[in-house]
Amino acid sequence: MSPARVVVLPALLGAGTVLGLATQPWATGSSVDALVGSRTVTATGSSLVPLAGALALAAAAASIVAVTGGRVVRRVAAVVLLLAALGCAVAVGWFLADPASPLAADLATRTGRTSPPRVSASATWAAWVALAATLLPAAAGVAALRLAGRTHGLSRRYDAPVAQDARPAAAREASLWDQVSRGETEGSGDDGADGDTDGDTDGDTDTDDAGPRRSR
Repeated sequence: MSPARVVVLPALLGAGTVLGLATQPWATGSSVDALVGSRTVTATGSSLVPLAGALALAAAAASIVAVTGGRVVRRVAAVVLLLAALGCAVAVGWFLADPASPLAADLATRTGRTSPPRVSASATWAAWVALAATLLPAAAGVAALRLAGRTHGLSRRYDAPVAQDARPAAAREASLWDQVSRGETEGSGDDGADGDTDGDTDGDTDTDDAGPRRSR
């Protein structure tokens, strides 16, 4: 499968689910405080756990960079994706462990109180589904780390050269220098041979010319 399907698709699906569920009530409860009155109170996930939405957006952006950036950028983005997904899961899990405290703090903000009222609350189904949805970007982060060294992003031209590419280039330069050196040596030897050949030819010519002069 392509990196887009393994990394981007689950990350965007999980992050989109968390962001969509953040608009739903994550906690419902009641307060017996005299200033608040005995009534049922609810709050959405974006007001109870704002960090979850921010980390979901960060995970979605990191998933795209993890398959389109350069070699080093892909690895960094994969780490950011995994950490953002885990951070989102921790934030939602922390809320689920004690939904009354965030709901009381939100209620105090809405009523203008300096101290949170006493509230009894329970988490809704949306918060639990959001926690499960964080598993998708977390899995995408693990996949991105495994594929970071095997994918090439949008183009290989932006990847940094590796050491293995530098050694053959140096070897090619050295071999070319050796070839040039050997070519010069062979050229020198050929010049000497040509000189000897010219000398022998001239000698033979002189000998042939001297022969007829003696007969005369």
